[in-house]
Amino acid sequence: MSIGRVFSATMLASGPNIEAEASRIHSFPQCSFGIHLNLTEFKPMCAYPGISPILNNQGQFAANRIREIFISAALREFIFQEWSAQIERLLAWGFLFPKMKCVLRVTWN
Repeated sequence: MSIGRVFSATMLASGPNIEAEASRIHSFPQCSFGIHLNLTEFKPMCAYPGISPILNNQGQFAANRIREIFISAALREFIFQEWSAQIERLLAWGFLFPKMKCVLRVTWN
């Protein structure tokens, strides 16, 4: 990015290094940044009853399990709460992305 060969990047909203990564975006005003909301790795940001089907033994998201199970109404509510928490985390840090493009693709079973 700093030498002008890369002009866009994405970050994982609940990734362990998101704060450090996102704090550097202002150094690249010529670039566009996107955010991936996450349900496949790391720990959930919010506690919610009934999410054990998509967690592994360490309490982290269990990779692609979300794609392999039936999405109940309760699980849909958790997904809404989790993604809201991820977005709120970014907003609380003051991360406003003037060039941010929002694409939401969700496939329910």
